[in-house]
Order: sequence, then C-alpha cells, then structure tokens
Amino acid sequence: MIILDTEWHSKMVRAFAESSHSVTPLCRALMFHELASPDIDHCNRLTLCSFTGPPSEDHCYADIDAAYNFLRKTLNVPAQNIVLYGRSLGSGPSCYLAVKTAQLAKPDAEYAATNGPVGGLILHAPFLSVYRVVIDTGCTLLGDKFPNIDVINMVKSPTILIHGTGDQIVPFHHSERLFDALPKEYRARPLYIEGMSHNNVHSQVRPMFVDRLAEYLEDQVWPNVVVRGRQAITASKARSRIWKIVDTDGPDSEEERVAMGL
Repeated sequence: MIILDTEWHSKMVRAFAESSHSVTPLCRALMFHELASPDIDHCNRLTLCSFTGPPSEDHCYADIDAAYNFLRKTLNVPAQNIVLYGRSLGSGPSCYLAVKTAQLAKPDAEYAATNGPVGGLILHAPFLSVYRVVIDTGCTLLGDKFPNIDVINMVKSPTILIHGTGDQIVPFHHSERLFDALPKEYRARPLYIEGMSHNNVHSQVRPMFVDRLAEYLEDQVWPNVVVRGRQAITASKARSRIWKIVDTDGPDSEEERVAMGL
C-alpha cells in the first residue's frame, strides 16, 4: 500500500518528493510499499514538477496527477493499493484525484488490470471550498478554489474524515457537511476529536489518531489490496509491524526499511 500525502506547506506528494529520512515518522510508516520495487529509492527522490510563477489550483492538480501517474504507469501499482491523504488545503487535490480515478473505472475490466477508484481517501481538517472557510456563501461562487463539496458525492473510495471540534481555521462543520455529502457506501466512521484545533491533532492525541487510521486501513483498504506472488509474505509481515514504526523519530532501522519495502 502507498499513501500519497498532500499538505498545504509542502510539495504535492511529500513522501515522494523527499527522502524517507526527511519526512515525519508517521509519513514514513504510511509510505509502506508492499509491492517491493527496486525503483522505490528513486521514487523517494523524485522531483514531481517544476512550475514557475505563483502557486495555483491547476498546478496543485498537476502535481498530484504526476505522482499518481508515476505510481500507476512506471511502478505499475494498482489503483486499489494507493490511499490519498489530504490535510487542510491538501484535501482539494486529494478529492480531485479520488473523483478523477472513480470516473476512470471500467466495471467489466479484469480486477486490477486498469485504472479505477483509489483504495482509500483520508481527509484531515478538510474544507467545503476555500471561500467557505471565510464566509458560508451557500453556493460555489465564481473564482472559488477547491470546491470539495461539489465533487465529493462522486467519490467511490472508502473515505474517512478527521477533524478537531475546536478548529478555528477550518470550522468543524465543514467535515460534517462533507461526510453527509459522501455516498453512504463509501463512508468510514469519522474521527471527530473534542476540543482539538487545526494543527495539534498529531501531537496531542497521536495514539487515538494512529489507532483509528490503522483500523480504517485494516477494515476498509487492506481487503481490496492487490498482492502479487512472493510479495504476499512480505506484505503480511510488514502489515503486522507497520504501526509500531509510527512513533520512532530516529533513522530507520533495517527492520523498518524492510517493513516499508525500501
């Protein structure tokens, strides 16, 4: 399984734009690559896109498209083995790609032989749209960015929402409304954390955060993961150890590198 991690302050897919030692322990754990590939180190160092000029919504979409296409077309990772993780502004590109992959599905195609919905979607402190963070417009206005509320009903991947009820940057009700707009069959039990704000979920309630994500991956994602040949053994061993790695802040041990497929 591979998780594409998108956040507002970083390259669109941080786990693949930097080396594994420079990303947070949580991201390193979530980078577990069960389809062991000799190209994975190259993937970690990959520069996805080099746009000039000011940041834009289209450039964000192009970045996450580039990362996804590399996984699908170069590493041949099945869509079911990819989970999108979008935090805050990153929820925009993540929703965009989840919907785009859902539209590529071919019901009569051989399992894992073609593109289709990604294996999962994790939305952490997501918003309805950029303008709605400031004022509840009631509709998507001309010039609004990342209108998640307009597209999330087209998602066809198991989706979990994470939000602190005390968030003063992206109001908590944004996640509630996004959850209601999701198709019922793709709603995973959300993690709403009492009193937590926009930036302190990882640091203050880490065990709760990690345990719920582990449960989500176990119940909603792993059953659909495609495992090929001998990698089934490696995947099984790594699956039982992967969450023990999350709280390790030092350099990866050899065991951890094996577990993550590096």
